[in-house]
Amino acid sequence: MFTSEGCSSCPPADAFLEKLDRLQPVAGAQLIVLSEHVDYWNHIGWKDPYSSHLFSERQSGYASRFGLESDYTPQMVVDGTRQFVGRDACSADQTLSEAAKVPKVHVAVSDVSVDAEHN
Repeated sequence: MFTSEGCSSCPPADAFLEKLDRLQPVAGAQLIVLSEHVDYWNHIGWKDPYSSHLFSERQSGYASRFGLESDYTPQMVVDGTRQFVGRDACSADQTLSEAAKVPKVHVAVSDVSVDAEHN
C-alpha cells in the first residue's frame, strides 16, 4: 500500500493493512503486506521519516499502468494487477479473494541477514 504520515486519509488504511496482515483473512493464501511511504506529501512542512522517493517513483509506474490521472494515497495494489483506495474493505475482500485463485510461484525464505555499514 502506498501511504504517508502526511496524509490525513491514511491512518485508517494503515490500520486496515495491519489488520489484514495480522488476521490473514483469505483462506488458502498468505498475504505479504508492504507499506510504502511516498515522499510527495513532505512538502507541507513535515517530513515523513519512512518516506522514500523510490516509493513515489514506483507508485507513478503503477499509475501509468492503471491509466490513472495522478498518484494518490492511500492506494492499495494487489499482485501488481489491481488497485483501489486502501481503506476500501469491500474492494480489498473481493480483490484479495480473486487474487488468491490465481496460481502463484512458491517462495520460501530460508535465511535472513542484515548487513549494516558502521561508520
